[in-house]
Amino acid sequence: MPKNLLSLKKENKSFVPKSEDGFDKLYKTLFKSFLDGIYILDTKSLRIIDANPAICKLYGYSLDEMRKLKVTDISAEEQKTRESIKKRILHIPCRLHKKKDGTEFPVEINASTFKTDGKYYHIVQIRDIAEQLKKEKEIRENERDLREAQQIAKIGNWRYNLETKEYEWSSELNKMTGRNLNDVPASMEEVGELFTPEGLKIRNEAIKNSIKHGLNTSYEAEYVRIDNKKHGWMHTIIKTEKNKSGEVIALFGTTQDITERKLAEIKIKESEESLNEAQQLAKIGNWSWELETGMLKWSEEMYSITGRDKDLKPPSFKETVNFYTSESKIIRDETVKKSIESGENTAYDAELIRFDNQEHRWIHTIIKVVKNDSGKVIKLFGTAQDITGRKILENKLKELNETLEKRVAERTSEMNKKAEELQLILDSVPAFVFYKDNENRIILSNSALEKSLGLKKEDIEGKSLFDLFPSEEAEKYYKDDKEVINKHKAKLGLIESMETPSGIKWLHTDKVPLIDQQGEVTGIIGFSKDITERIKAEEALRESEERFKMVATKSPDHLLVQDMELRYTLVVNPQMGLTETEMLGKTDYDFLSKEDADKLTKIKKEVLKTGKSINIDSPIMNKKGEFEYFEGTYVPRFNKEGEVDGLMGYFKNVTERKLSEAALRKSEERFRSLYSSMTEGMVLHELVYDESKIPVDYRILEANSSFEKITGIKREQAIGKLASELYGIGIPPYFETYANVAQTGIPYEFETEFEPMKKAFRISVFSPEKNKFATVFSDISERKIMEEKINTFLEEVQAKNDELTRFNNVMVGREYRMIELKKEINELCSKLGEPLRYSHEFELTKK
Repeated sequence: MPKNLLSLKKENKSFVPKSEDGFDKLYKTLFKSFLDGIYILDTKSLRIIDANPAICKLYGYSLDEMRKLKVTDISAEEQKTRESIKKRILHIPCRLHKKKDGTEFPVEINASTFKTDGKYYHIVQIRDIAEQLKKEKEIRENERDLREAQQIAKIGNWRYNLETKEYEWSSELNKMTGRNLNDVPASMEEVGELFTPEGLKIRNEAIKNSIKHGLNTSYEAEYVRIDNKKHGWMHTIIKTEKNKSGEVIALFGTTQDITERKLAEIKIKESEESLNEAQQLAKIGNWSWELETGMLKWSEEMYSITGRDKDLKPPSFKETVNFYTSESKIIRDETVKKSIESGENTAYDAELIRFDNQEHRWIHTIIKVVKNDSGKVIKLFGTAQDITGRKILENKLKELNETLEKRVAERTSEMNKKAEELQLILDSVPAFVFYKDNENRIILSNSALEKSLGLKKEDIEGKSLFDLFPSEEAEKYYKDDKEVINKHKAKLGLIESMETPSGIKWLHTDKVPLIDQQGEVTGIIGFSKDITERIKAEEALRESEERFKMVATKSPDHLLVQDMELRYTLVVNPQMGLTETEMLGKTDYDFLSKEDADKLTKIKKEVLKTGKSINIDSPIMNKKGEFEYFEGTYVPRFNKEGEVDGLMGYFKNVTERKLSEAALRKSEERFRSLYSSMTEGMVLHELVYDESKIPVDYRILEANSSFEKITGIKREQAIGKLASELYGIGIPPYFETYANVAQTGIPYEFETEFEPMKKAFRISVFSPEKNKFATVFSDISERKIMEEKINTFLEEVQAKNDELTRFNNVMVGREYRMIELKKEINELCSKLGEPLRYSHEFELTKK
């Protein structure tokens, strides 16, 4: 909604409908349909004289309670409220108000002033901004967390617009590259000057691929700091932003300083010899096998693992068969064969028997291949590690898993039994019961639904709504489902139709979200009751009521018969507080004022004299001295000879209507001001039907001045035009939604992006009468843009946090593996009586 709800200056082009009754109905419906709270304030007494349903709901009062309040009763800052009204401040960005239960909450206030009956009034729009303030605070906190995270992880962010060539560059990147903290690169080429030639080549290739293929990429490159010329390494993630045509229009992403990681990798490479030694000390043996010569080489540790005498030469490949159990020999031979034939590196676990004590051990062997220039495998080499301890644990784990699987099977059986019991209960319910997942699939149904659709359970469960219902009907159901899922809130009391083999059925449906322990919606549960007969009965009742009203309008409320002396001989439904006894046998002079009696007697004598009916519309004073208004006809009564022998009167007491008309005139004046000055667009339409009486378009009947401001279309140009012509797209916008509201009378609200105008709107639709509908709409384009920016920002924060977490896990895990290897080397040196290879400093660091 716009900030200024109303500007209550009358305009010469205000909407004046042909029917005053229709005008009142239309604008009362408009007043009630506003989504934001609105009340009308007497600026002198500070009393609230009227309020719409939205504001009553917001403050927790009924309409009658609201009308008894002063505006200071709902303000938590009473003095400020009085000063604002006194100074006629019409827009207040934030003011504390209080609900009926005393809860205080912030609101935004927009007001407009108008004058009627010599008095000044405010029309005040109230909007609860508590959620808005909360989101703004969360954004500020997220921005602070992001800055801190970037500083800790040495991560900066950037953005490059391919169209404008503009480069955005965070201060963390300046710090990383040695630039002045407030400098921003002027161009892509200026950033390229930071890299070494090889680094620049890698960087340019990654950017080229991202732009050409529209894919997210990443790269690592070496750069040189500007301030001290030291070399460093950076890891950059590139993401693409595309236009609606799929063309890349911008690049953005993050850059992290990985210099420490790169230096660590260099040190690791330099210590490979130490790592090889550590592998031997960790019971890892090395071996190689020349396929052409059959020569097999072993490291000393291979002797230790197999229990073979170290004074002996390494065995031949054929002799190694004696090391393995029969089962493991097959595994070993098949794996070796695969490596030779496919040229791939492989690995296997096998059980062997030691030579010295016949003890069974398990080894894990890695096979790597060496090929000649023609690609033929000529050599195998690799490692063998004693994994007996791990295998023992795996066997125990396997036993535990088998026990667990048995328990799971038992539990599953119990759950299946309970599921059968649940299905039995559901099938006994006369209503339709179903459970749908977030992918629009029906996971569970009951027999009532299956019977109604004429399908079996297996034909329903696992299918989407679009598999079971016509697309338009399925889309309507799915729209309600998505609203329940997205808002985590049930939708109750939906009245909807469903096409079945036996015809259209009407349903009363409740849809409830199914929420898991993490607070996420995993699907919806629905309950639908067949109310087809009730709908038919209600329709028949409405038709009966219409026929009754038709008859009632032709029949008098008050019937009387008088003779030639104007004495009452018959009275039906006496009025003005009189009874039949008080009227029968008497004339008007017996119970009316002389003035009223003279007036009526003159009319009645004219009827008796001329034999012609006379219609009257006249006020008459009742017994209490109050005027009552009557409309009706005096008709001459004829005897068998055709002579006038009296008269009959048929009258309707219209006192209430007359008073209502007076009140209506005052109400219309107020609502005309509201209509002409509201800042939301307001348009009245009627459906247009083809020769087959099928709605095909709609015509604009009336529009307010705000319609021009929001759409840019002149009001005079719009009125009388078909929507398919006016908006220039060949089809009437949102036709199915509008036609449904106009035909059913059920109001509807939605948000949409209208591409021809490049704008987003919030639209409220209601039907003042059959085949007509009115729309109240406001431009929400700026809000949509802000929401998109917020979502993009949160996604970027999450991506950067994930990247930081993965980086820390890799570095910490690698450091711990180095420490463990060094510790094992020291332990072996200690056992051999040799000096320790490494200091204890690393152990302290680990602790």
